[in-house]
Amino acid sequence: MKKFVICLLAFLICGCRRTIDFDFDTYKQSLHISNGYFYDLCFENDSVLPNGKSYEGALFLIWQDSLCVPPTKIDLNNYIPNGYIVSRGGIPSSERKIKLKANSTYTISSTGLGAVECRIKTWTNRNGKILKAVKY
Repeated sequence: MKKFVICLLAFLICGCRRTIDFDFDTYKQSLHISNGYFYDLCFENDSVLPNGKSYEGALFLIWQDSLCVPPTKIDLNNYIPNGYIVSRGGIPSSERKIKLKANSTYTISSTGLGAVECRIKTWTNRNGKILKAVKY
């Protein structure tokens, strides 16, 4: 019986761990998740000032709407979907659009709900639009 319980617990722990996968479409300037939802997203500016400090705090989107499911697509040209709590550098923010700094590199990450984190490294042009995105 003890071996059965241990095997069952091991199966549940391994079975609950999901991998998510999302892509960035540079033409449409949008994120799309293939097997889940965007429960949380983080846009972290990897560029630094000459003194070694960050240009800006990370932008966090955390889904808080318990009645609706989170989106499977986030369009950077549109407003942030209702249902997200937005914070910048850990401080609540009233930002309604995702605006990226020009000529910067960002790491965009999401863990979904209980899933393994997925990351995309991006580079922006002089207008703050993503021109290249690489999964890692």
